[in-house]
Amino acid sequence: MSTLHSGLLCPNFTENGWGLTRAPQGLVDDLRRSLHRGLAGDLPEETLTQCIEGENRPKMIKQYELNARALRELKHIHEAWAGRKLVGNNAYGLRVYRNESGLNMHIDKTETHIISSILHVDHDPMGDPWPIVIEDYQGNLNEVYLEPGDMLLYESSKCFHGRPKPFNGLWYSSLFIHYYPEDWPAGKIKMDAHYRVPPSWHKQMPKEDGLEDFVVIETSVKEPQCEHGWCGMKNTVKWSGPAEGYGKVLSAGGKVSTLLDLATKEPISEKQGFLGVDAKGEMHGPYDG
Repeated sequence: MSTLHSGLLCPNFTENGWGLTRAPQGLVDDLRRSLHRGLAGDLPEETLTQCIEGENRPKMIKQYELNARALRELKHIHEAWAGRKLVGNNAYGLRVYRNESGLNMHIDKTETHIISSILHVDHDPMGDPWPIVIEDYQGNLNEVYLEPGDMLLYESSKCFHGRPKPFNGLWYSSLFIHYYPEDWPAGKIKMDAHYRVPPSWHKQMPKEDGLEDFVVIETSVKEPQCEHGWCGMKNTVKWSGPAEGYGKVLSAGGKVSTLLDLATKEPISEKQGFLGVDAKGEMHGPYDG
């Protein structure tokens, strides 16, 4: 149900809904070591989910302590980007995609996955570049090609995202990090969605001519009549890493914003006014006035 209601019931926290930055190098180095140790062993397959397509199921590298560290260390930049104090929910991975993997377009849980990031750890150097695809608040569909150490910040319960193009390579691995605002009204949003379901919800609407099919698969969606299962792939904006650096965020229009003073890891004001810190040290986003 979140696929239908989150766009209306969840507020925006940033101008575009996504941004490209770098993760701290020390953390990236430790994640890469963990990844390559795992690749040398016999990894378990990830629990089956229909959102991920392809005969070769993703593998999982379990690294609980390192994931907890990532959730702590990366909290500053997520807060600076969103303009809100955040609560860490989870860091998931490492997921290791394999050849011909694909991830259907979807949005994440409205209860807990609000301000998120995908930290790309490493990939098969002989594999083809494989974009993460994300729709922004201006309706643009962006293909973002991440390099190891790049981190895609995104509002994951609002912006459709996925990897509809099948991967051509041996392996591709990332860590997924999720936060939610301290005052996040998860229960209210869930009940608002519940009471907005009309009594006629079970009736099948007649199909209109000229419209592509929109198929729900588990918690994801596809447009099977279009190439790669998503019609917007006909017209995308392409971005490539590596990003400029930790604390610097690239987003739509090619604008780069500096969010962190690296000496203190504290948020600093943006000239454009999308984030500021008041005299009491409280952060404010674009809708705080």
